[in-house]
Amino acid sequence: MSTNGRSSLAALAAGVVSLGLASCHPADPSGVVAASATAHKAADQFTALAKGSEISGQPPRQTNPAVAPLLDAVLSTGVLTGKPTPPASDLDAANDWMLSIVRVGQVYMFAGTGTNDPAKAADPAVEARAEANVVTFAPEVGRYVDAELTLLNAVDSMLSADLAANPNKTNDPTTADGLTKVRAGTTTAIDAVLGMLTIGGLTDDWRRARMPAILAIAPEAAKLLPANDMAQINKTALAAADASDDAGLKTQLTNFANSFAGSPSSK
Repeated sequence: MSTNGRSSLAALAAGVVSLGLASCHPADPSGVVAASATAHKAADQFTALAKGSEISGQPPRQTNPAVAPLLDAVLSTGVLTGKPTPPASDLDAANDWMLSIVRVGQVYMFAGTGTNDPAKAADPAVEARAEANVVTFAPEVGRYVDAELTLLNAVDSMLSADLAANPNKTNDPTTADGLTKVRAGTTTAIDAVLGMLTIGGLTDDWRRARMPAILAIAPEAAKLLPANDMAQINKTALAAADASDDAGLKTQLTNFANSFAGSPSSK
């Protein structure tokens, strides 16, 4: 059972913000803009196939040959692997890609709950079914979690680099609001994924498979987040470590928690 009641659904809207920054991408050297456009189109097709699954409890699975390419288009983040931080001009595209990831994740999380409205996520019956769905649809939810954290890590890195180069940008209300939303989205998503790790019925293999994306987000997130968010993540990570019977996972989660025990961002 999760130690963080709404953790499964809390990640659904994380990181989906509009920063209102530059949107001109004549060359798209990072590939983020093209990947985002492809993900958006695939998410449209996937959610059309998934229509009614919030009632039926039967979302499209990745074992379906017609579904697998759509999930690959949305959830594969290889364009970000081993590459320099994309420019700040890609932030809006990255956030649209994040929205596509969330739309896919919502399908699995809300399957059989009777609703696809995130505003109803706090309903105890919806929470309970969503938590069960993490186990039922573990392969797809795992990919969703990894993609969400990877995109958030990229957004955090892009924003941090842009603010380091242009520290006065936070004087602009739109940028300041975007920073607040990214911080909140990062905290919510990390906290949610850590909570998922404590759900009964998941295998330790599944939990271990999540750790690369979890660990990768720590350096940038720890630079960006304020003190109260740092403390929340530290607390949830330590709880997840305490709940684990796997020595390796316990060590990794404890080390992750320690990454959020230091000095927070003062920006």
